[in-house]
Amino acid sequence: LRREIELHLSPDEPAAQPSADRLERMLSFELAGRLWTVQVSEDASLGISRLDRAVPWFITLGGMAISALLAGILYSLGTSRRRAVDIAKTMTSSLRKSERRLDEAQRLAHLGSWVLDADTGAMHCSDEARRILGFDAAMTPAPTLDSLLSRVPEEERAMVEQHIAAAKQSNTPSEFEHRVSLPDGTERWVHAFVQMAEEEGGETTL
Repeated sequence: LRREIELHLSPDEPAAQPSADRLERMLSFELAGRLWTVQVSEDASLGISRLDRAVPWFITLGGMAISALLAGILYSLGTSRRRAVDIAKTMTSSLRKSERRLDEAQRLAHLGSWVLDADTGAMHCSDEARRILGFDAAMTPAPTLDSLLSRVPEEERAMVEQHIAAAKQSNTPSEFEHRVSLPDGTERWVHAFVQMAEEEGGETTL
């Protein structure tokens, strides 16, 4: 490929009009009382190849593709988050309905349930279990194993502790009956069914 570049150096001559098919650059300066003009020209078809002409288009198309990709990622993240929130709301609503139905079924059947943390002694009682054992619904702090044992007559307390300890040491269910004495003097017989369970976090509950 041969490239021809024309260089014109002339004093006091007006610059020639640029040609559409040539690339031209001109520089004027004053020297020895004269105005000099340097004019460099080159064939436009040789100065810029087809690849050179296509570079701006490649850059534009690449920018558009990257912008579209980023927009798609942002849209996907936004819709995924909204779907996750909707699923969480649906699950929460379903769980609350199930809890209400369970509480209603326990109230009608006079059955209560409680979960005992075998390590700390903390108890989580259903509403019906609180009513049966005489624990106020707004009781703070929450009931504990000691709170339950304090309402068991002294002569039966050791038996209750033995059944709970036996259930804690094995997966064998323990079934027994004992009395509870409520603060208002009411005495009730309770039929208890205790079994050990392991939670996902490794905690042991009864």
